[in-house]
Amino acid sequence: MALKHLVLSPATKGTLDAASVESIVTALTPVISKNDAQLLGPGLLVLARLTPEQPRIVATPDLIAALCELLRSNVAGSVLDSLLVLVTSIGQAGQGLPLMRGLLKDVGVSGEPAIVGKVIGTLLVASGNSAGVTMDSFVKEIQANSGDQARVSLALAVLGEAGLRLGPKFPLPPTLFLEQFSNEFDNVSLSAAVALGRAGAGNVSVYVPVILQSMRKTGNTQYLLLQSIKEVLQQAAVSLSDIGEFSTMIWDQILAATDAEDNKAVCAECIGRMVIIDPKTYMQKLQVGLLIIPVASLVKC
Repeated sequence: MALKHLVLSPATKGTLDAASVESIVTALTPVISKNDAQLLGPGLLVLARLTPEQPRIVATPDLIAALCELLRSNVAGSVLDSLLVLVTSIGQAGQGLPLMRGLLKDVGVSGEPAIVGKVIGTLLVASGNSAGVTMDSFVKEIQANSGDQARVSLALAVLGEAGLRLGPKFPLPPTLFLEQFSNEFDNVSLSAAVALGRAGAGNVSVYVPVILQSMRKTGNTQYLLLQSIKEVLQQAAVSLSDIGEFSTMIWDQILAATDAEDNKAVCAECIGRMVIIDPKTYMQKLQVGLLIIPVASLVKC
């Protein structure tokens, strides 16, 4: 923590020489390899701060190997957030190519597709044209490996993350993800639903109307689209302006979907997130709903 505060201090920016940075990287690389939960978060942030100043010294083959090893295990929460900050710094510093090669060759489907996809998608966007692969590469991966659920799920996660980060600049349509839905709740369908939601959170005006229109269908498709809406709401949880004019339509569609038993749990999550986004409006609606439900039950009895 002392090292993190020292490196993040504006007073030290640009003052550490190459030898000092090299010694810090050497000391922190084993922390990553050992997946030390207590030290990982601060260590990754230290490296992220040093990367713009000394990118070649930080993004060494040993560090890349350690990051790949880390991603073959479970990474979540604040550690994942810190890892994404580091990956962004590496990409923006022009060192994304060797890391991308490592992620695709040494990690790939051996890690959790949702997590690895977030990392690769983040690196893809941060690196611009220097990552060695393009979004089209992952689209082709989906088309060429229709029978390989792990590979398709990973490619979908990558594109969903890219869509979230590129926002309106994301060139791919919602149909790319919708076409991966099936009648079974398999890994590909769920990955496509989450990816659709993440891309939709980056480009609400294009994606959310398509999602809401498609939600009029019942059954498995509606359930999957509720997962997409949940992801949109998760990304928009800090501001009503993120979903803007669509908030009322989203609320109405969620309530309509509660008629199906399989939808109730995810609908409850979506309702809770709507209340968090705009408590002034939706807490009142929720309270009215709680009053109506017992009365309806009595009438039915």
